[in-house]
Amino acid sequence: MPVKLAELAVTETGMGRVEDKFAKNVAQARGTPGVECLTPQVLTGDNGLTLIENAPWGVVASVTPSTNPAATVINNALA
Repeated sequence: MPVKLAELAVTETGMGRVEDKFAKNVAQARGTPGVECLTPQVLTGDNGLTLIENAPWGVVASVTPSTNPAATVINNALA
């Protein structure tokens, strides 16, 4: 799938090389923190215990550049 995204980006924009776009897409997918990095936090005090659990939510929106559209969407969706 990442190769197909790279090919589509080069075909549509006419910029860059498929190999470079593929490498960037893979680096974005592997290097962007995801939900596995969300850790629960516990706070204790005189008034009791507070548990904080973060969770992803909301709408993914981004301005997609013409130079590398797939990497930007991958990064914004995972981050």
